[in-house]
Order: sequence, then C-alpha cells, then structure tokens
Amino acid sequence: MKLFNNLKIRREYKKLVASVEGMKVFDGRGKGVDVYICEECGRMTLTRYKDKGVTPFVMRCCLCDGYANHVNTVSEDDAKLLCFAENTDVKNWVRPPLWWLLKHKKAVDHVLNGGLVLEQEVLDEFRAEKEMKLRRLQKILKEWEEKQ
Repeated sequence: MKLFNNLKIRREYKKLVASVEGMKVFDGRGKGVDVYICEECGRMTLTRYKDKGVTPFVMRCCLCDGYANHVNTVSEDDAKLLCFAENTDVKNWVRPPLWWLLKHKKAVDHVLNGGLVLEQEVLDEFRAEKEMKLRRLQKILKEWEEKQ
C-alpha cells in the first residue's frame, strides 16, 4: 500500500473526480443489479452502481462477516423480486466523498484507482459524526448554562 499524506490525497482525489467520466473502466450504471452470495451463511446481497467506477468481486457479508462472491447480474425487475423474497434492499456503490477517504487510509489506493464503496458505509459514518458533534454541542451548552 502506498503511503499518502492528506495533501496528496486531496490532490489525487480532485484529479480523479475531474477525469472519472472519461476513465476506461466498466460503467455499470443502468446495467442491472449485481448479486453476491456469502460462502458462509448463503445470504444474498444485491448492489448497483450509483457512480462510475470499480467494485470488488468479493465483499464482506453484512450478516455474518463472511465473504460474499459476485455470482450474477440481474435486471432491475428481477432484483425487485429477489428483494421481496430475501426481505432485503439493493445497496448502492458510490465514490466516497473526500472527508470519508481522509478518514479511511486503507481505502485510498482502491478509491484513487476508481474504486467505489457501499453508500451505507458513508451514510453510517456521516450520521455517527453528526451525532458526536451534537453531543459535544449539547455538553458545551449545558456547561455554559450552568455558568450563567
């Protein structure tokens, strides 16, 4: 893994975002829904490309933390049936924002080479950050009120 400092990551990320539409990588947007099956528990995970980029052939299972392999790509209509049958939803692959990438140094090479991450990972972290900042603000306000 290459070592990146924050300034270099910012510079490379900016170049990536400016050039991604012209990149010669598979563009899965609008080409169906990818089906991953966990080797451990058999759980099906459905994903789609929200952004142009590269996705892994193997991903962590959201149920048992085993490994799920990409086994097929199905139509959106078939995905709706699978979602209903499996009581699940389709997860989106996205290009993470720069703030996320700066916090996840292990993902730098992947993302700067056009790699995508699951949108839920970014959203979960955003919510956690927001809640942490709100708790800090509430603590500051409480301390201020006690001094009054």
